[in-house]
Parts: sequence; C-alpha cells; structure tokens
Amino acid sequence: PASPSAGEVMQTMKTVSCNFRGIRIPLANVNFDAPEFVEGFSCLERLGLSCDIFLRDIAELSKVAVLARRFPGTTIIVNHMGSHIGPRLDEAGLHKWRSDLADVAVCPNTVCKVGGAQMPKCGFGFETREIPVGSKELCELTLPFYGYAIDCFSPQRCMFESNFPVDKASVSYRTLWNTFKRIAIAKKLSAADKFAMFYGTAARIYRLPPRDQIPKQLSAAVPENDQEMSSP
Repeated sequence: PASPSAGEVMQTMKTVSCNFRGIRIPLANVNFDAPEFVEGFSCLERLGLSCDIFLRDIAELSKVAVLARRFPGTTIIVNHMGSHIGPRLDEAGLHKWRSDLADVAVCPNTVCKVGGAQMPKCGFGFETREIPVGSKELCELTLPFYGYAIDCFSPQRCMFESNFPVDKASVSYRTLWNTFKRIAIAKKLSAADKFAMFYGTAARIYRLPPRDQIPKQLSAAVPENDQEMSSP
C-alpha cells in the first residue's frame, strides 16, 4: 500500500470483483512513517478491507503490534502465527516469539491464522521422512505452538489454515486437517470454539456468504486412519 495509487487500485479491485476482501503484504523494509504508506494503508479502513501479514523473519513480528495500534480500525490477520517457528528457534528465539505474539494479540483488531508450523523452513524435517508423519505425531509436535497461539488470541479470533501447497512437502492435506481436529480435542474446545476455528472466524473476517450446509455444532471426531477423512 506504499504506492500513491494504492487507494485507487484497491477501489477498482473492489468495484470489479465481489470477492475482493483485502490485501496481503510482507513487512520487510516497510517505513510506517512514510506519507505514502500511511495514506495507502489508511484506505483499507475506508474501503472496508482487511490486511493479511506474512513475515519472512520472526524478528519482524513486533512490527505487527505497532501497525495494529497505529491503524485500530483495520483488521490485521497474522499468517502462520508470525513466521517460521518450531525447532529452528533457540530458547531466546522462542521466548521472543511468545512475547511478541502475545503483544500482537492484545490489539483487538488482530486475528491469527493457526498453521504453518509444519513448513520445511520450520525445522521439523518432515519433508525428509521416508514414511510421512501421521496426524497423532504431528499434533504432539505442533501443539505447543498452535496451543499457545489459540490461548493468546482465543478461538473467536483464530482460524486454522492449511498453507497449501507449501505444506505439501511435509504433510498431506488430509493428515493436516486431522491434526487440527486433534488439536481441537487436546485444547478441549467447545462446540462454539470449534465452529469458530474451522469456519466461523474465517467467514466473519473475510465476510463469506452464509452456508446453510454448515452444521451449528461440529464434532471433532478423528478417524483412526489418516487415509480416511471425517467432518471437523
């Protein structure tokens, strides 16, 4: 949004596409004080658009809280819980991630996409396995990260994300969603919480049309075999 024509472009996109809901940007080398950035980002609130944030470096996560406080009327969606997390983080890095994510969660205009921890860059090494990881083990390994994000934001401000096709190098689509159902069980989420994380939060934030086919209460049943797929 740091272009003088950003507002005009976004207005045009909103006019020509009924599916245009917002933008997705990195925060690397962004000057929040630059007049063109301030003007461009301010257009999001005026146009009723949201902003997805993805970070290439976990050190940039603290910037999200600064941005959210500067533009409290704009919904900001944190992708992948901030950045590449997992075994790649040392103790100091993990502490900083936890602290910075909690600071972002304090801002009521932020939402978190819970996913991405199985990406190759996170360091679990799933992509190198001869036998693919199953949902039970994946849940056990990623629960400390996914669980923490859910605790910070609450289920009403979280949504599970698949992050495909990037995740495909590490896990199958079916296994990943079975993992999320196991996460929901491990966190003892209520029916309302599960509905939010599997559908409701995304529908609200991205203003998706209502779907009468979605049941009011979703079960968190996980099939015994990851070759099977159950409803969430």
